[in-house]
Amino acid sequence: MPRTKNPELRKRLEAVIRESLVTRGLDATSYQLVAEEAGISRALVQHYYPRKMDFAAEYLNGLLSTIADMLGIVGYGTPSQLSYLDAHRIGCLYYGYLLSKDGGRRLLYDMLKDRELADELMRGHYEWGLENLDPTRPAFESRSQRVIEVWGGFYELMYYSIKQGFEIDAPSKSLQILEAFHDGAAEPFDLDGTLDDGRPDARLLDELKARLSGAAAASPKQNPAPSAKAQAGA
Repeated sequence: MPRTKNPELRKRLEAVIRESLVTRGLDATSYQLVAEEAGISRALVQHYYPRKMDFAAEYLNGLLSTIADMLGIVGYGTPSQLSYLDAHRIGCLYYGYLLSKDGGRRLLYDMLKDRELADELMRGHYEWGLENLDPTRPAFESRSQRVIEVWGGFYELMYYSIKQGFEIDAPSKSLQILEAFHDGAAEPFDLDGTLDDGRPDARLLDELKARLSGAAAASPKQNPAPSAKAQAGA
């Protein structure tokens, strides 16, 4: 998404989109709704977010960064600097939050029920893994069959768990995904036996929810829709 020239407008857009995705899901987060709640024109929203998938991509990327910052992970965002243990800690908290009742269950459901969106979601997560864990691995188009088998199965299970209302063991799936990424490497997986420690507890989830709620509360309040002349200068 292109950066806005108006920082307050950017924050307002992010806050409106984040709140709508978590409470309504992606399907019901329309351009018109975002425009009305942000106090800007629909055309301006579409200028910054050409596709609705961009709403979800920015929110999910921001969630990952917030989690890494909260966990005090050094080197996040620097290619190949993330350990498997830290990736596991991030993954556990990421899915733990999204699958919680006040997380993004509706957002996940809307994305996973659509084959193209689910594929794009997995592509983004896979590339995240390649960049942070081992950028020398093959590109997505040459991906490991093992990664697709494990991650695709996890998404399918996640979809049905949301649809049918049952819980899944996301931490164990996180381990399986990381092991699939590691497939083919010379050294054994989880050499020091620390990966099981990545499972998040209720305290961490509560802290993450508080951070996200605080970010939403700190965002600038909605302003009346500006004139066309004012929007042109945004």
